[in-house]
Amino acid sequence: MGKKSRLKAKLKKQATLQIFAAPPKIAAAVDRICAEDRDWFALNPGVDSRVRPAAPDEFWPMFDSRDVEYVLVHQVTPGQRLRGPVLRRQRSKAENVQ
Repeated sequence: MGKKSRLKAKLKKQATLQIFAAPPKIAAAVDRICAEDRDWFALNPGVDSRVRPAAPDEFWPMFDSRDVEYVLVHQVTPGQRLRGPVLRRQRSKAENVQ
């Protein structure tokens, strides 16, 4: 197995472990959020994208909840959606000085 293949296998294994590593409370919250998105698109059949406020820990462990302000949800087909975080804008040191 070449170096590239080993790296691919390692990354796949890490991604799989992350999926199953979510604490039950977070996994239940994400399931609820996904169900709410599914219901929203069912009630709005002509719309394929929306932006909504982010829920706490929705993108755990990739992002801290305080860093994600909104979520862009795109329905690829009915029953298949993609979610992407919209991060809060971080102020530079110059902007923080008043």
